[in-house]
Amino acid sequence: MCNWAISLTQAVIWARILQRSALYRSIFSREEIETFQCDRFNQIWEDAYKNIPFYGKWKTDHDLPGAIRSLSELSKWPVITKKEFQTSTGMLSRHGVKPAGQFLTGGSTGEPLAMGVWKDVEASPSIWIGKAAYGIRPGERTFHLWGHRHLYGYGVSRSLSICKQWLRDWLLNRFRYSAYDLSQKAMVDAFRRCELFKPVVFGGYSAAVLAYCRINRECGNKPSHEVKTVFSTAGTLNADERKEISEYFRAPICMEYGSADCAIMAYTVPETGKYRVFWDTHLLQGVKDENGEISNIVTRLTSCYIPMIRYNIGDYLELNFGESLTSILDIDSVKGRSSDVIRLPNGGAFCCTIIGDCAKQIPSVISSQMIATGDHLQIHVVALNKLLRADLDLIKTRFCTAVSSVSKEQIEVRQVDELVRTPAGKIPLVVRK
Repeated sequence: MCNWAISLTQAVIWARILQRSALYRSIFSREEIETFQCDRFNQIWEDAYKNIPFYGKWKTDHDLPGAIRSLSELSKWPVITKKEFQTSTGMLSRHGVKPAGQFLTGGSTGEPLAMGVWKDVEASPSIWIGKAAYGIRPGERTFHLWGHRHLYGYGVSRSLSICKQWLRDWLLNRFRYSAYDLSQKAMVDAFRRCELFKPVVFGGYSAAVLAYCRINRECGNKPSHEVKTVFSTAGTLNADERKEISEYFRAPICMEYGSADCAIMAYTVPETGKYRVFWDTHLLQGVKDENGEISNIVTRLTSCYIPMIRYNIGDYLELNFGESLTSILDIDSVKGRSSDVIRLPNGGAFCCTIIGDCAKQIPSVISSQMIATGDHLQIHVVALNKLLRADLDLIKTRFCTAVSSVSKEQIEVRQVDELVRTPAGKIPLVVRK
Protein backbone atom coordinates (compact mmCIF):
# COMPACT_ATOMS: atom_id res chain seq x y z
CA MET A 1 0.00 0.00 0.00
CA CYS A 2 2.77 2.44 0.95
CA ASN A 3 4.81 1.76 -2.19
CA TRP A 4 1.67 1.96 -4.33
CA ALA A 5 0.74 5.41 -2.99
CA ILE A 6 4.27 6.74 -3.48
CA SER A 7 4.48 5.29 -7.01
CA LEU A 8 1.13 6.85 -7.97
CA THR A 9 2.29 10.26 -6.73
CA GLN A 10 5.46 9.97 -8.78
CA ALA A 11 3.53 8.83 -11.87
CA VAL A 12 1.26 11.91 -11.73
CA ILE A 13 4.31 14.19 -11.48
CA TRP A 14 6.01 12.42 -14.40
CA ALA A 15 2.91 12.80 -16.58
CA ARG A 16 3.01 16.56 -16.04
CA ILE A 17 6.74 16.67 -16.70
CA LEU A 18 6.38 14.80 -20.02
CA GLN A 19 3.59 17.13 -21.13
CA ARG A 20 5.69 20.20 -20.33
CA SER A 21 8.86 18.73 -21.88
CA ALA A 22 6.98 18.12 -25.14
CA LEU A 23 6.28 21.86 -25.35
CA TYR A 24 9.96 22.74 -24.76
CA ARG A 25 11.01 20.29 -27.49
CA SER A 26 8.54 21.73 -30.01
CA ILE A 27 9.52 25.41 -29.70
CA PHE A 28 13.13 26.48 -30.15
CA SER A 29 13.58 29.96 -31.62
CA ARG A 30 13.18 33.20 -29.69
CA GLU A 31 10.59 34.35 -32.23
CA GLU A 32 8.45 31.27 -31.58
CA ILE A 33 8.82 31.68 -27.82
CA GLU A 34 7.78 35.34 -27.89
CA THR A 35 4.79 34.53 -30.12
CA PHE A 36 3.72 31.89 -27.61
CA GLN A 37 4.17 34.35 -24.71
CA CYS A 38 2.28 37.11 -26.52
CA ASP A 39 -0.71 34.83 -27.15
CA ARG A 40 -0.70 33.65 -23.53
CA PHE A 41 -0.39 37.21 -22.26
CA ASN A 42 -3.47 38.30 -24.18
CA GLN A 43 -5.48 35.42 -22.69
CA ILE A 44 -4.36 36.23 -19.13
CA TRP A 45 -4.84 39.97 -19.61
CA GLU A 46 -8.39 39.68 -21.02
CA ASP A 47 -9.41 37.45 -18.13
CA ALA A 48 -7.84 39.87 -15.64
CA TYR A 49 -9.42 43.15 -16.72
CA LYS A 50 -12.85 41.56 -17.27
CA ASN A 51 -13.06 39.62 -14.01
CA ILE A 52 -10.86 41.39 -11.44
CA PRO A 53 -11.81 44.95 -10.33
CA PHE A 54 -8.17 45.91 -9.67
CA TYR A 55 -7.14 45.23 -13.27
CA GLY A 56 -10.32 46.70 -14.74
CA LYS A 57 -9.54 49.99 -12.97
CA TRP A 58 -5.84 49.74 -13.85
CA LYS A 59 -6.72 49.35 -17.56
CA THR A 60 -9.01 52.42 -17.46
CA ASP A 61 -6.64 54.59 -15.39
CA HIS A 62 -3.71 53.99 -17.76
CA ASP A 63 -5.75 53.76 -20.99
CA LEU A 64 -4.37 50.30 -21.79
CA PRO A 65 -5.46 48.27 -24.85
CA GLY A 66 -7.43 45.03 -24.66
CA ALA A 67 -4.62 43.10 -26.36
CA ILE A 68 -1.07 43.50 -27.65
CA ARG A 69 0.48 42.48 -30.97
CA SER A 70 4.04 42.05 -29.66
CA LEU A 71 5.80 41.91 -26.29
CA SER A 72 7.74 45.08 -27.09
CA GLU A 73 4.51 47.07 -26.62
CA LEU A 74 4.61 46.25 -22.89
CA SER A 75 7.64 48.51 -22.41
CA LYS A 76 5.18 51.45 -22.49
CA TRP A 77 2.93 49.91 -19.84
CA PRO A 78 3.28 50.91 -16.16
CA VAL A 79 4.53 48.43 -13.58
CA ILE A 80 2.72 47.27 -10.45
CA THR A 81 4.41 47.18 -7.04
CA LYS A 82 3.58 45.19 -3.95
CA LYS A 83 2.43 48.39 -2.23
CA GLU A 84 -0.30 48.89 -4.85
CA PHE A 85 -1.65 45.40 -4.11
CA GLN A 86 -1.45 46.03 -0.37
CA THR A 87 -3.51 49.22 -0.65
CA SER A 88 -6.11 47.66 -2.98
CA THR A 89 -7.14 44.54 -1.05
CA GLY A 90 -10.85 45.28 -1.53
CA MET A 91 -10.42 45.00 -5.32
CA LEU A 92 -8.35 41.81 -5.36
CA SER A 93 -11.12 39.28 -5.89
CA ARG A 94 -12.92 37.75 -8.85
CA HIS A 95 -16.52 38.57 -9.70
CA GLY A 96 -18.61 35.87 -8.03
CA VAL A 97 -15.71 33.45 -7.51
CA LYS A 98 -14.09 32.63 -4.18
CA PRO A 99 -10.42 31.58 -3.95
CA ALA A 100 -9.45 28.04 -3.00
CA GLY A 101 -7.08 29.42 -0.39
CA GLN A 102 -4.66 32.21 0.37
CA PHE A 103 -0.91 32.67 0.13
CA LEU A 104 1.15 34.83 2.44
CA THR A 105 4.59 36.02 1.44
CA GLY A 106 7.32 35.61 4.02
CA GLY A 107 7.72 39.35 4.29
CA SER A 108 11.48 39.47 3.60
CA THR A 109 11.02 43.17 2.79
CA GLY A 110 9.08 43.75 6.00
CA GLU A 111 5.87 44.06 3.96
CA PRO A 112 4.13 40.66 3.74
CA LEU A 113 1.38 40.28 1.15
CA ALA A 114 -1.72 38.05 1.37
CA MET A 115 -3.73 37.17 -1.76
CA GLY A 116 -6.26 34.57 -2.87
CA VAL A 117 -5.11 31.59 -4.93
CA TRP A 118 -6.33 28.65 -6.93
CA LYS A 119 -4.49 25.35 -6.72
CA ASP A 120 -1.35 25.83 -8.86
CA VAL A 121 -0.70 22.73 -10.96
CA GLU A 122 1.90 24.53 -13.10
CA ALA A 123 4.69 24.91 -10.52
CA SER A 124 5.28 21.19 -9.89
CA PRO A 125 6.44 20.33 -13.45
CA SER A 126 8.74 23.37 -13.45
CA ILE A 127 10.37 22.26 -10.21
CA TRP A 128 11.00 18.74 -11.47
CA ILE A 129 12.14 19.80 -14.95
CA GLY A 130 14.66 22.08 -13.25
CA LYS A 131 15.87 19.28 -10.99
CA ALA A 132 15.94 16.70 -13.79
CA ALA A 133 18.84 18.58 -15.39
CA TYR A 134 20.88 17.52 -12.34
CA GLY A 135 19.73 13.90 -12.58
CA ILE A 136 17.10 14.21 -9.83
CA ARG A 137 13.89 12.20 -10.23
CA PRO A 138 10.63 12.55 -8.26
CA GLY A 139 10.71 10.39 -5.15
CA GLU A 140 14.47 10.38 -4.59
CA ARG A 141 15.41 10.69 -0.93
CA THR A 142 15.68 14.37 -0.03
CA PHE A 143 16.81 15.99 3.21
CA HIS A 144 15.11 19.38 3.45
CA LEU A 145 16.07 22.33 5.69
CA TRP A 146 12.72 24.05 5.43
CA GLY A 147 10.08 26.09 7.19
CA HIS A 148 6.67 27.54 6.23
CA ARG A 149 5.51 27.38 9.82
CA HIS A 150 3.67 30.70 9.25
CA LEU A 151 1.27 28.96 6.83
CA TYR A 152 -0.02 26.39 9.31
CA GLY A 153 -2.47 28.64 11.16
CA TYR A 154 -3.63 27.93 14.69
CA GLY A 155 -5.49 25.33 16.73
CA VAL A 156 -7.07 22.36 14.95
CA SER A 157 -6.34 23.74 11.47
CA ARG A 158 -2.66 23.96 12.38
CA SER A 159 -2.59 20.30 13.42
CA LEU A 160 -4.33 19.29 10.17
CA SER A 161 -1.89 21.35 8.09
CA ILE A 162 1.09 19.74 9.80
CA CYS A 163 -0.39 16.26 9.15
CA LYS A 164 -0.93 17.12 5.48
CA GLN A 165 2.64 18.36 5.21
CA TRP A 166 3.94 15.18 6.81
CA LEU A 167 1.92 13.10 4.32
CA ARG A 168 3.28 15.08 1.35
CA ASP A 169 6.82 14.67 2.63
CA TRP A 170 6.26 10.93 3.06
CA LEU A 171 4.84 10.55 -0.46
CA LEU A 172 7.83 12.44 -1.92
CA ASN A 173 10.36 10.50 0.20
CA ARG A 174 11.46 13.69 1.95
CA PHE A 175 12.76 14.33 5.48
CA ARG A 176 12.01 17.85 6.67
CA TYR A 177 14.20 19.48 9.32
CA SER A 178 13.40 22.94 10.69
CA ALA A 179 15.32 25.82 9.16
CA TYR A 180 14.27 28.20 11.92
CA ASP A 181 17.04 27.28 14.36
CA LEU A 182 20.52 27.73 12.87
CA SER A 183 22.39 27.33 16.14
CA GLN A 184 25.41 25.04 16.40
CA LYS A 185 23.41 22.51 18.42
CA ALA A 186 20.57 22.40 15.87
CA MET A 187 22.83 22.14 12.81
CA VAL A 188 24.92 19.37 14.37
CA ASP A 189 21.69 17.51 15.18
CA ALA A 190 20.56 18.08 11.57
CA PHE A 191 23.86 16.53 10.40
CA ARG A 192 23.22 13.46 12.57
CA ARG A 193 19.68 13.08 11.20
CA CYS A 194 20.93 13.53 7.65
CA GLU A 195 23.57 10.83 8.10
CA LEU A 196 20.88 8.40 9.28
CA PHE A 197 18.51 9.32 6.46
CA LYS A 198 21.20 9.03 3.72
CA PRO A 199 19.57 11.36 1.17
CA VAL A 200 20.23 11.50 -2.56
CA VAL A 201 19.47 15.24 -2.53
CA PHE A 202 20.19 17.87 0.13
CA GLY A 203 18.21 21.11 -0.04
CA GLY A 204 16.79 24.11 1.76
CA TYR A 205 16.85 27.86 2.24
CA SER A 206 20.13 29.36 1.07
CA ALA A 207 20.95 30.82 4.49
CA ALA A 208 20.17 27.51 6.21
CA VAL A 209 22.25 25.41 3.80
CA LEU A 210 25.19 27.78 4.20
CA ALA A 211 24.93 27.70 8.01
CA TYR A 212 24.69 23.88 8.01
CA CYS A 213 27.79 23.64 5.85
CA ARG A 214 29.89 26.12 7.85
CA ILE A 215 28.95 24.86 11.30
CA ASN A 216 29.51 21.19 10.54
CA ARG A 217 32.73 21.85 8.68
CA GLU A 218 34.09 23.78 11.68
CA CYS A 219 32.95 20.94 13.98
CA GLY A 220 34.75 18.38 11.82
CA ASN A 221 31.53 16.75 10.58
CA LYS A 222 31.96 15.58 6.99
CA PRO A 223 29.26 13.81 4.96
CA SER A 224 29.94 10.06 4.84
CA HIS A 225 27.98 9.60 1.62
CA GLU A 226 27.70 11.63 -1.57
CA VAL A 227 24.55 13.33 -2.82
CA LYS A 228 23.65 13.98 -6.45
CA THR A 229 23.19 17.68 -5.90
CA VAL A 230 22.57 20.39 -3.30
CA PHE A 231 19.35 22.31 -3.89
CA SER A 232 19.13 25.93 -2.67
CA THR A 233 16.31 28.46 -2.77
CA ALA A 234 14.83 31.57 -1.07
CA GLY A 235 17.91 33.73 -1.21
CA THR A 236 20.95 34.45 -3.32
CA LEU A 237 24.39 32.89 -2.94
CA ASN A 238 27.49 34.48 -4.44
CA ALA A 239 30.04 32.48 -6.41
CA ASP A 240 32.29 31.90 -3.37
CA GLU A 241 29.38 30.66 -1.24
CA ARG A 242 28.22 28.29 -3.97
CA LYS A 243 31.76 26.92 -4.27
CA GLU A 244 32.00 26.54 -0.49
CA ILE A 245 28.79 24.49 -0.33
CA SER A 246 29.64 22.43 -3.40
CA GLU A 247 33.08 21.50 -2.03
CA TYR A 248 31.66 20.52 1.37
CA PHE A 249 29.10 18.14 -0.15
CA ARG A 250 31.29 17.14 -3.12
CA ALA A 251 28.31 17.80 -5.38
CA PRO A 252 27.03 20.47 -7.78
CA ILE A 253 24.65 23.11 -6.45
CA CYS A 254 21.27 23.76 -8.05
CA MET A 255 19.72 27.20 -7.46
CA GLU A 256 15.99 27.80 -7.67
CA TYR A 257 14.61 31.28 -8.42
CA GLY A 258 11.06 31.97 -7.34
CA SER A 259 8.84 33.65 -4.77
CA ALA A 260 5.56 33.08 -2.97
CA ASP A 261 3.77 35.65 -5.12
CA CYS A 262 5.28 34.64 -8.48
CA ALA A 263 5.96 30.89 -7.96
CA ILE A 264 8.96 29.15 -9.59
CA MET A 265 10.46 31.23 -12.40
CA ALA A 266 13.85 29.68 -13.20
CA TYR A 267 16.45 27.06 -12.29
CA THR A 268 20.18 27.04 -12.84
CA VAL A 269 21.58 24.53 -15.33
CA PRO A 270 24.63 22.38 -14.49
CA GLU A 271 26.58 23.30 -17.63
CA THR A 272 26.93 27.00 -16.76
CA GLY A 273 25.44 27.52 -13.30
CA LYS A 274 23.23 30.24 -14.81
CA TYR A 275 19.45 30.43 -14.59
CA ARG A 276 17.14 29.27 -17.37
CA VAL A 277 13.67 30.82 -17.27
CA PHE A 278 10.48 28.76 -17.54
CA TRP A 279 9.24 30.91 -20.41
CA ASP A 280 5.89 29.12 -20.83
CA THR A 281 4.73 29.98 -17.30
CA HIS A 282 6.49 33.32 -16.81
CA LEU A 283 7.30 36.35 -18.91
CA LEU A 284 10.30 38.12 -17.39
CA GLN A 285 11.13 41.60 -18.67
CA GLY A 286 13.86 44.02 -17.63
CA VAL A 287 13.60 47.69 -16.75
CA LYS A 288 16.71 49.76 -15.98
CA ASP A 289 16.54 52.10 -13.01
CA GLU A 290 18.39 55.38 -12.53
CA ASN A 291 21.54 53.52 -11.47
CA GLY A 292 21.55 51.24 -14.50
CA GLU A 293 20.40 48.22 -12.48
CA ILE A 294 17.98 45.85 -14.23
CA SER A 295 14.77 45.25 -12.28
CA ASN A 296 12.80 42.07 -12.93
CA ILE A 297 9.24 42.75 -14.11
CA VAL A 298 7.19 39.54 -13.95
CA THR A 299 4.00 38.47 -15.70
CA ARG A 300 2.62 35.04 -14.88
CA LEU A 301 1.34 33.26 -17.98
CA THR A 302 -0.74 30.65 -16.14
CA SER A 303 -4.29 30.82 -14.89
CA CYS A 304 -4.19 32.38 -11.41
CA TYR A 305 -6.92 33.64 -9.10
CA ILE A 306 -5.12 36.99 -9.10
CA PRO A 307 -2.55 37.03 -11.93
CA MET A 308 0.66 39.00 -11.62
CA ILE A 309 0.91 41.36 -14.61
CA ARG A 310 3.88 43.71 -15.09
CA TYR A 311 4.74 43.12 -11.42
CA ASN A 312 7.98 44.55 -10.06
CA ILE A 313 9.12 41.70 -7.85
CA GLY A 314 11.94 43.85 -6.45
CA ASP A 315 14.91 41.81 -7.67
CA TYR A 316 17.95 43.03 -9.58
CA LEU A 317 19.18 40.72 -12.34
CA GLU A 318 22.57 40.38 -13.96
CA LEU A 319 22.21 39.44 -17.62
CA ASN A 320 24.57 38.36 -20.34
CA PHE A 321 25.46 41.09 -22.82
CA GLY A 322 22.83 41.12 -25.56
CA GLU A 323 20.09 39.36 -23.57
CA SER A 324 16.74 40.82 -24.60
CA LEU A 325 14.88 42.87 -21.97
CA THR A 326 11.65 42.23 -23.90
CA SER A 327 11.65 38.57 -22.83
CA ILE A 328 14.46 37.37 -20.58
CA LEU A 329 15.26 33.70 -21.18
CA ASP A 330 18.60 33.34 -19.36
CA ILE A 331 19.88 35.05 -16.19
CA ASP A 332 23.55 35.18 -15.22
CA SER A 333 22.73 35.80 -11.56
CA VAL A 334 20.13 37.25 -9.22
CA LYS A 335 22.06 40.13 -7.66
CA GLY A 336 19.66 40.79 -4.83
CA ARG A 337 16.62 42.90 -4.06
CA SER A 338 16.13 46.59 -4.59
CA SER A 339 15.14 46.67 -0.91
CA ASP A 340 18.70 45.49 -0.11
CA VAL A 341 20.03 48.83 -1.37
CA ILE A 342 20.50 51.46 1.33
CA ARG A 343 20.54 55.10 0.24
CA LEU A 344 22.27 57.54 2.57
CA PRO A 345 21.39 61.19 3.29
CA ASN A 346 24.75 62.24 1.79
CA GLY A 347 23.73 60.78 -1.57
CA GLY A 348 25.75 57.59 -1.24
CA ALA A 349 24.20 54.16 -1.78
CA PHE A 350 25.30 50.54 -1.45
CA CYS A 351 23.89 47.02 -1.73
CA CYS A 352 24.02 45.08 1.53
CA THR A 353 25.25 41.91 -0.16
CA ILE A 354 28.68 43.40 0.53
CA ILE A 355 28.47 42.61 4.24
CA GLY A 356 28.93 38.90 3.54
CA ASP A 357 32.15 39.66 1.67
CA CYS A 358 33.41 41.81 4.54
CA ALA A 359 32.74 39.09 7.13
CA LYS A 360 33.76 35.95 5.23
CA GLN A 361 37.47 36.15 6.15
CA ILE A 362 36.57 35.50 9.80
CA PRO A 363 36.32 31.65 9.69
CA SER A 364 33.83 31.24 12.53
CA VAL A 365 31.24 33.69 11.13
CA ILE A 366 28.10 31.80 10.05
CA SER A 367 25.76 34.56 8.87
CA SER A 368 25.29 38.32 8.86
CA GLN A 369 22.60 40.96 8.56
CA MET A 370 22.32 44.76 8.23
CA ILE A 371 20.13 46.71 10.67
CA ALA A 372 19.35 50.19 9.31
CA THR A 373 17.95 52.83 11.66
CA GLY A 374 17.88 56.16 9.83
CA ASP A 375 21.48 56.88 8.83
CA HIS A 376 22.86 54.66 11.63
CA LEU A 377 23.91 51.19 10.50
CA GLN A 378 24.65 48.01 12.43
CA ILE A 379 26.15 44.83 11.02
CA HIS A 380 25.01 41.86 13.08
CA VAL A 381 27.02 38.66 12.79
CA VAL A 382 26.46 35.18 14.20
CA ALA A 383 29.59 33.13 14.85
CA LEU A 384 30.54 29.76 16.30
CA ASN A 385 32.58 31.29 19.10
CA LYS A 386 33.17 34.61 20.82
CA LEU A 387 34.72 37.06 18.36
CA LEU A 388 37.59 39.29 19.41
CA ARG A 389 37.30 43.05 19.24
CA ALA A 390 39.90 42.90 16.51
CA ASP A 391 37.62 40.63 14.43
CA LEU A 392 34.72 43.08 14.67
CA ASP A 393 37.01 46.01 13.85
CA LEU A 394 38.34 44.16 10.82
CA ILE A 395 34.81 43.69 9.44
CA LYS A 396 34.09 47.37 10.07
CA THR A 397 37.31 48.52 8.39
CA ARG A 398 36.66 46.36 5.34
CA PHE A 399 33.12 47.70 5.05
CA CYS A 400 34.17 51.36 5.30
CA THR A 401 36.92 50.76 2.74
CA ALA A 402 34.46 49.19 0.30
CA VAL A 403 31.71 51.77 0.94
CA SER A 404 33.51 55.10 1.11
CA SER A 405 30.26 57.05 1.61
CA VAL A 406 29.85 55.47 5.08
CA SER A 407 31.92 56.92 7.92
CA LYS A 408 33.19 54.84 10.83
CA GLU A 409 30.89 56.83 13.11
CA GLN A 410 27.84 55.63 11.18
CA ILE A 411 28.57 51.92 11.33
CA GLU A 412 28.72 49.49 14.23
CA VAL A 413 29.51 45.77 14.14
CA ARG A 414 28.01 43.52 16.79
CA GLN A 415 28.01 39.82 17.48
CA VAL A 416 24.52 38.47 18.26
CA ASP A 417 23.08 35.08 19.12
CA GLU A 418 20.38 35.17 16.46
CA LEU A 419 19.43 37.25 13.42
CA VAL A 420 16.01 38.76 12.77
CA ARG A 421 13.69 36.46 10.79
CA THR A 422 10.60 36.83 8.63
CA PRO A 423 7.35 35.00 9.51
CA ALA A 424 8.52 32.25 7.10
CA GLY A 425 11.72 31.75 9.06
CA LYS A 426 13.92 33.31 6.37
CA ILE A 427 16.71 35.71 7.26
CA PRO A 428 16.38 39.02 5.40
CA LEU A 429 19.62 40.72 4.44
CA VAL A 430 18.34 44.11 5.62
CA VAL A 431 16.09 45.02 8.53
CA ARG A 432 14.86 48.62 8.54
CA LYS A 433 13.70 50.19 11.78
